[in-house]
Amino acid sequence: MRAIIVTNGNAPLSLPPNFANTSDLIVAADGGLEVVEILGLNCDIAVGDFDSLKKVELLNNVKYQRYDRDKDFSDTELAIAYAKDQGCDEYILLGGGEGRMDHLLGIWGIFKNYGPPICWLTRQDAMYLVTDKKQFKTSVGETVSVLNSIIGSKATVVCNNLKWPLNNFIVTSNHFSLSNEATEGKLILECKEGSVFVVFLSPREEF
Repeated sequence: MRAIIVTNGNAPLSLPPNFANTSDLIVAADGGLEVVEILGLNCDIAVGDFDSLKKVELLNNVKYQRYDRDKDFSDTELAIAYAKDQGCDEYILLGGGEGRMDHLLGIWGIFKNYGPPICWLTRQDAMYLVTDKKQFKTSVGETVSVLNSIIGSKATVVCNNLKWPLNNFIVTSNHFSLSNEATEGKLILECKEGSVFVVFLSPREEF
């Protein structure tokens, strides 16, 4: 099963066609419920303390679980944990960070507990998880970065469709491929060990 987790911070304002049809469950984390409304998604449940939800009336039309504001888990983590409890073995993350470094790193940190999302979309970036071998449509000169998917993890990747090819390139938290450039209309990246995020500046229609 696949879930879409919707958060409030820096979330995309639009999605690729039929994007929501790829999921079995949609969970809003706190103010992510307002993003759900903007994107026209059908939310199954909202979770959180709802301290960042400005349009509280949205709670009248959706199932929700309210938590105390003094808690040990972020609203995003509660949403991911809920999806996992419902049997979802993979998830897509929309938004995250709100421009705050502590929130951004906090989200990245919980991937170690729940596994990274197969896709992470913000207003500026589109990140896709690669665990073995994957192909993406690109354009020549398009910016591509390769980052580790879990803080502290290590991965080995191969990708020759780049201006600076990656041949058994080691990806860690302090060693990665930043602002590389695609040289063809497709990008083929193989992850021989671990997993990585391939980062584009716009979402792919298929992944």
